[in-house]
Amino acid sequence: MRLTFGTERQRKETTHKESYSFDAFGIVNGVLDLFGRSGTMLKRMVMAMVALVMVLGLANVASADLITLQKRTATGVTYAETWDTAMTSYQEPHYNLGGADTLEAPYLVANSSQLRGTALVKFDLGAIPDVAKLATVNSATLLVRANFNGDSSLASVKQLAQDWVEGSGTSLGWKTCNGAQWYTRNSGTIATPTFDAGSGLYYVDSVANLAGGNRVRWTPRNDYNRDKTFTMYTSLADLQSGAPAENRGAYWDETGVEGDANRLWLKGSNEIRWYADSDMWTTVGGTVTGPTHVQSNGPNGDNWTYYWLEFDVTSIVENWLIDGDDNYGFRIQPHTNYTNMRIYSSENASDSLRPQLVLDYTLAVPVAEPGSAMLMLLGTVFGLRRRRR
Repeated sequence: MRLTFGTERQRKETTHKESYSFDAFGIVNGVLDLFGRSGTMLKRMVMAMVALVMVLGLANVASADLITLQKRTATGVTYAETWDTAMTSYQEPHYNLGGADTLEAPYLVANSSQLRGTALVKFDLGAIPDVAKLATVNSATLLVRANFNGDSSLASVKQLAQDWVEGSGTSLGWKTCNGAQWYTRNSGTIATPTFDAGSGLYYVDSVANLAGGNRVRWTPRNDYNRDKTFTMYTSLADLQSGAPAENRGAYWDETGVEGDANRLWLKGSNEIRWYADSDMWTTVGGTVTGPTHVQSNGPNGDNWTYYWLEFDVTSIVENWLIDGDDNYGFRIQPHTNYTNMRIYSSENASDSLRPQLVLDYTLAVPVAEPGSAMLMLLGTVFGLRRRRR
């Protein structure tokens, strides 16, 4: 009988295989012939041991598992920390829904001057049992509980290409500073201005690159759940003669014309939050990569009825677990124009309705190389021969 031991690693484009093949019974017969055959009992015992090694080896090559990742503790569910938020370009795009129980993602037309919205969802894949032994992803399905109002009930998913911060905003209209927003993917840098007696203004140093707009925010003392954008002036003199403190005037001195380089001059003394290049989305609304995955189920209508949306995200999860891409999560948005979408988040009071990721995967189990197994068998043969003598 010829026995083949093999290992296989799958990648998106190539499959690498290694195999070892040998005639197990033939080798044992050769060893017994070498030392002489004093009876058939020894041969039968050794052949039975060879068969047992084969059965045990084949039974432990791989094992398949099906699990559901979700932010809850329940029978049949694997608890996984989940992060999610929603963003929109509507009016002031400086709000965050990281603490909301429902993620609202409106979408009108693919035009920067019109309303658009996205939702971000990320699962902790470290919750997968024995994830380090994972060999293949057979299937992966993202499920979110959602409803629509508009031209259709279609949504799509893409793989996020930049990291982000969930934040703690809880409702539309409250421009919570912390966490991902339409232009920014994290909470930026918080700073308290210093008073300059010579100019009668305030300043913050080491404010790197405020070019491009949407880079600096001001938090009113009496409303720490909101942020306001600044009126940016082009010189210190213009700032001094310009709007009063409550109008949030500022001047960014990039080259140090009025003092230190990268100094932000301010009319008011309120705490500010500013964003450098590294804090910004490369593409507003969430930088993505790879193909678009449109939901595979659901009615087509506009009655605000909640149901489970299903997305085949096998290739995305393969990118993370097999190819080693960083897991930044999924970006979800309405797939058609003039459609509003709402998704139950991982903070929803009904924990069974929170986002889910269902995985069917295979774990690789290390198998001893043939040489090791044969050494064990040969040792047994020698031991039995010596005992018979």
